[in-house]
Amino acid sequence: MKINVKRPIGNFEDLNVYQNSYQASIEIMTKIIPKLPIIEKNDLKNQMSRSCKAIPRLIAEGYAKKHQKKGFQKN
Repeated sequence: MKINVKRPIGNFEDLNVYQNSYQASIEIMTKIIPKLPIIEKNDLKNQMSRSCKAIPRLIAEGYAKKHQKKGFQKN
């Protein structure tokens, strides 16, 4: 059983959602993408690779905009 100790958030790497998405992207890149058929090399592999890398990157970008009211809060 994993015990989550709450720590103050100093940067985006302290966010649980960032940590989980980063771990998931590593697993997708190392375990799922290499097992896809060769015929999907140019389309599906490329798209999956780019999209799984984008998730943690976008979380980090959003965290960086937390002080910008217009950038962080969209109406």
